[in-house]
Amino acid sequence: MTTQIVASKLNGDLPMAMVETVTLAVVALVGLALLQRSETGRVVTGGGRGVAPARRRLGRSRWAVAAIGWSLAVILLLPHATLILVSFVPRSTWTIEILPPVLDFSNYAALLSEPERLRPLVNSLWMAVAATAGALVLGFLAARLAVRNRSRLGGVLETLLAIPWALPGTVFAVALSTTFSVHSPWIGRFVLVGTAAILPLGYMVRNLPLTGRAAFAGFRQLDPAIDEAASALGAGRWRRLGRVDLPLLAPALVAGASLAFLTALGDFVISIVLYTFETRPISIEILSSLRLQETGVAAAYGVVLALLSAAVFLWGQASTYHYRAK
Repeated sequence: MTTQIVASKLNGDLPMAMVETVTLAVVALVGLALLQRSETGRVVTGGGRGVAPARRRLGRSRWAVAAIGWSLAVILLLPHATLILVSFVPRSTWTIEILPPVLDFSNYAALLSEPERLRPLVNSLWMAVAATAGALVLGFLAARLAVRNRSRLGGVLETLLAIPWALPGTVFAVALSTTFSVHSPWIGRFVLVGTAAILPLGYMVRNLPLTGRAAFAGFRQLDPAIDEAASALGAGRWRRLGRVDLPLLAPALVAGASLAFLTALGDFVISIVLYTFETRPISIEILSSLRLQETGVAAAYGVVLALLSAAVFLWGQASTYHYRAK
């Protein structure tokens, strides 16, 4: 259905695209309602740690198990190795040979030296940062209002944050393109389609469940007595926020932010509906390079994207471990 929605929109059949979008949204919301209903009243209790099972010695079969494990690892890493290899192959130099006859850094040089090839990388970085920052702030405010302030709208806020997770990205993309294609300020509609703001907005809405649920989980683990003790010692609201809440919530917020950033950095589903030539991200540029038979350039983009994702993932893990150790 998602590919059909994109096809209908690209063919100019917007009414059919909206019908398909609403149909898919209804199905997704029904599934979300059933999931929340199944979790209603579920009680989570903590228990003591169990005893680890005794280690089992493999004996002579350990070599066979090791061989199977290493073989599986090699099979899983073959696509990554192929991607790296192809990224060093210049265009139209590898045809019928078993191994590429020429290897150089021309594809990477093109990415860094040509402005039109560097633009998608810059676009993805700044849009992912902006979307993650917005999603992090909104998720934190919603969690603080619902959990710390014990608002009656807590359940509603948590449901609203879960809706972007239940709905496909294509649904949000079509909804955003329809909503923000008309200038009606009195009802909160502005023309954002074709501007640089529409993609970060879509990424932010799409990533709200990641940052929001992380903030909700973090606030629920905080002991209210700590905040009350800081208030009794004379700390104001902002001082308690900066010296008590944020340091304790940092592991959860960093984990949610890193996942949200990774999702926005490589997003394709929302981008394919909302991008323009000036705002195209890495994912769209990879597709464009493949269509132009520039497989090496597409592979180079993939390697750069993988390295950026790995760096952010490792940074998130290291930061989470650092805050927990403190």
